Amino acid sequence: MRRGDSWSLNITNVFMAVPFDDVYAKFYRANICGPIIEAGLTPIRADEMPARAEFEHIMDRIMEGIARSRFVIADVTGWNTNVIYEIGLAVGISKPILLLCHKRHFQDKDIPFDFRSYPLIGYDPYDAEDLQTRLTVKIGEMMDATPPPKGTSDD
Repeated sequence: MRRGDSWSLNITNVFMAVPFDDVYAKFYRANICGPIIEAGLTPIRADEMPARAEFEHIMDRIMEGIARSRFVIADVTGWNTNVIYEIGLAVGISKPILLLCHKRHFQDKDIPFDFRSYPLIGYDPYDAEDLQTRLTVKIGEMMDATPPPKGTSDD
């Protein structure tokens, strides 16, 4: 990572590797952000991160967002290549990952072998309550598994 030396972990950030389309954005805000915020964490999407320079490349923001976050939540529904790439970046620095996937893509045969070792929530987009409940539990587990190291910040 380019400026990894200057990036410090922010224990409240959760990097969100999710599609940026408008339809998904509504689902994301209505069903995924709530449990993250209720846990005292901040969901961070690369497209919502402020640029530090006028011509900063989006990849700089993505790498920084992943590096500074406590863990990553990625929605692999539809196998968006940008989301998969961001998962690869997170794996490359051993960042904990929680996967989400629409149930229609949730059969074992549909999940690539390399992804099967990560915790994964299969969800029905029409059952928001179930998704939010299961997400709340998994976020708690992820927080327990990633206690803040000494010298971290929440800014």
